[in-house]
Amino acid sequence: MGCGGSGLAFADPDGDGLDTIFCGYPICYWRADGRTGELTSNISPGSVLPDWPAYAIPIVADFNDDGKPEVFFPSTYVWGLLTLEGNGKLALGAPFRDGFRCYDAATGELKWRVPIPSERCRGTISAEVNGDGRDEFLLVAGSRLIAVGTKDGAGAIIWQVELPGSLGEPSFADVDGDGKGEVLVVCGDGNLYCLDREPD
Repeated sequence: MGCGGSGLAFADPDGDGLDTIFCGYPICYWRADGRTGELTSNISPGSVLPDWPAYAIPIVADFNDDGKPEVFFPSTYVWGLLTLEGNGKLALGAPFRDGFRCYDAATGELKWRVPIPSERCRGTISAEVNGDGRDEFLLVAGSRLIAVGTKDGAGAIIWQVELPGSLGEPSFADVDGDGKGEVLVVCGDGNLYCLDREPD
């Protein structure tokens, strides 16, 4: 665990064979030299993000398909995508007051917006849930699990499921070994629900 118990991510973005450490605590996004522990960047994104960017657990991947890794900081309250080019620019995809917004990760351009329920949404993850070859966003609004994605070139609610209690944050994994992921979510009724998609 990192500072204050926050989660860490490790990756080698510069290809030198040594991992860099990434952490988000409490509202700062930082990275450190894996060999010495020295901070190499420390960004406070609160002035540009629309909500409190606290306690984000970083994920490192090539999110914008440019052949270079970015660090994704999904907190309970808002997302931040940090490039590793040293410029600290952020791109966002998150629930806002006017709906769920999807931004181009490479340019920050707003791609679409979808109205969503008025309850505070949280726990957003991305996964390929409906077999169309594109990732969708999964988020929780009270007792509803909602999949948001692209349909006919525009943003849309792909599906939503009402469960019998308040929901925790969703996870996505292939739990039955069929090569396709299932959605897992803990419910306030004391059960863990596993949602599968219809057979192809």
